[in-house]
Amino acid sequence: MTQLPLFARREKRAMPDQIDALVSSLRGGEWLKAAAICRVTGLNDRQIRAAANASDGQVISGQSGYKLTALATQEEIAHAVNWMNHQANQMKKRVIQIERVRHGIH
Repeated sequence: MTQLPLFARREKRAMPDQIDALVSSLRGGEWLKAAAICRVTGLNDRQIRAAANASDGQVISGQSGYKLTALATQEEIAHAVNWMNHQANQMKKRVIQIERVRHGIH
């Protein structure tokens, strides 16, 4: 008998049809929260995030939800980019902290 792994890896890559569904749901030009996108597309939160990440820059996200980059203002795009850069910097800082603990550097 084959035992399943305790922590099974879930597929995180978005399928092309999921990206298309997300993009189509945002064609109205408004910010949409994940819950609204779920109702329209049938995608779950994880699938929406994966589709946005795999959208090749077509979708921005933030506190207001998701929006098509092509329909966003320059200010909205700048805010999304700044927020993502801040998140990336926070993650880099955490990586350094973890590596210091790993190597016994305090």
